[in-house]
Amino acid sequence: MDSRNKFHPLTNPKDAHKAAEVCREYAPTKGQQYVITTLQESEDANTAAHDIVTGKFIRNCQEENLMTDVNIYIGDELFTAHRIMLAQYSSYFQELFCISKRETNLPFNMKVKGISADAFEAFLHLVYIGDCEITNEIFMDLFMIAKRFNVDELNNRLKDFLNAMSIESCFEILLQGQSAPNEPLYETALKIVIKEFQKAVRSPKFLDLRLDVVTKILSSNGLSVGKETEVFDAAHAWVKHDLPKREQHLARVMECVRFALMDHVELFLLLSDVDLVHKNAYCREMLMKANWYV
Repeated sequence: MDSRNKFHPLTNPKDAHKAAEVCREYAPTKGQQYVITTLQESEDANTAAHDIVTGKFIRNCQEENLMTDVNIYIGDELFTAHRIMLAQYSSYFQELFCISKRETNLPFNMKVKGISADAFEAFLHLVYIGDCEITNEIFMDLFMIAKRFNVDELNNRLKDFLNAMSIESCFEILLQGQSAPNEPLYETALKIVIKEFQKAVRSPKFLDLRLDVVTKILSSNGLSVGKETEVFDAAHAWVKHDLPKREQHLARVMECVRFALMDHVELFLLLSDVDLVHKNAYCREMLMKANWYV
């Protein structure tokens, strides 16, 4: 087994024991941990080696389209699989193939709508290889597969992917068109940018965000800042980045700034030194009101 989770055949007990010992010396990936667990839970190394070799055989069968008994159509593309493998990972397929015990003509044919072929291929890779390459482009389709087919392992992998997202990846997601309500990828990206606000605003991509995204970030109660002037600076920079188009949104963006949290000196400097604020009657009024509260 190498660092890419590729498994080398185990043909005798000695190799199986050696694999378990080597794995324990490193921080194992999920795929490697599965092998360790398999070896530990097996009655002996012969059983462990048998399980791994059997897995390799069934993967070869799927790759060569041998003894497959399920045809799954995603748009114009056909994917073949084995009922027993789909049922292993999905309670939906367990119900469909095992529990219902209805008469089934083989191969079983089904059409799946609303997901991409790339996402379903990644799901089958998880089923047969134990690994799944998750990208921003197919995340939502994989999320739908996990939800529709009740795939707990895929759901766990998606959660790991979300938790490991970088600021730049978050911006890529937030810059993609309008988001769906409660979309987990979008909501997680938003939360990460809010939590890492001081780092996020240093990225040029912050200036490219849509108005609705910027106002969600700047108005969040969970915003991580040292002083409220940091929020103002981010709002001001966003408007100035495309002033001819964004000046009309100045008041809306500045409403996200909590001017009452600034002291008298900070308010005075904004009012006297920032032309955009000084020239806008509504912004001047907000600062004057905040000055009375301070």
